[in-house]
Amino acid sequence: MSNFNHYLWPTAISISSIKPINKDIDKKVNDIWVSKRKYNKYLYDSEIISVLEINNYKIQGFKSSYKNFVAQQNNCIVHKSIKIRPLAISGILLCEEGVVFGRRSNESFQGAGQIELCPSGAVDVDVVCTKFGVDVLRQLYSELSEELGIDGNFISKILPLGVIEDLSSGVIDLCAIIFLDISFDELTVKYKINQNFEYSEIFLVKKFEFEKFIINNKNNLVNVSKEILERYSQTILRL
Repeated sequence: MSNFNHYLWPTAISISSIKPINKDIDKKVNDIWVSKRKYNKYLYDSEIISVLEINNYKIQGFKSSYKNFVAQQNNCIVHKSIKIRPLAISGILLCEEGVVFGRRSNESFQGAGQIELCPSGAVDVDVVCTKFGVDVLRQLYSELSEELGIDGNFISKILPLGVIEDLSSGVIDLCAIIFLDISFDELTVKYKINQNFEYSEIFLVKKFEFEKFIINNKNNLVNVSKEILERYSQTILRL
């Protein structure tokens, strides 16, 4: 049985206000959060979007917080009560030489030391607007700037692929291919200047090495990145 559900790219994403949490559950959430923060100084709370309903046409969600998601991963009672399903985004970053990957730093709360497609991250509530729901392009630009130090001027095209739901973690990723106008060497310079410590390194996998790389690194890839690569590798190789 697959640990993933797949959907088409949505035509609409709508977000409602924060869903209230029971006081007893809220106390458990805060206790867990304080405990986790003691061991990871890089762990910080932020508003996220949790998916309430999803199909091949639309996504409906509500505002929540990252600490709620962290708490439910560590307590089954909290998970049963709040059932946070974070909306995230994963990009397949293509430059002329191949596909760009990042290795998550050892300080990362999730997937420390593992390899993932970049940019990757939760969708911010900042990109939610009343007229259009979620501005996905704005989120991609934000992730690229934050993680790699580049802006939209260095992107030639974005190709939406689909949506992948990780049933084990509850995270739901909007997946897209991002075409860069700069070389990997130029990207590396901007990444080093940016000094974001989410990744300990970024590296390039050339297209002719792509399939072999996926096979050899199955156990080192973040789960959703592995699923994206297995599902869309042929699409990538045709580009």
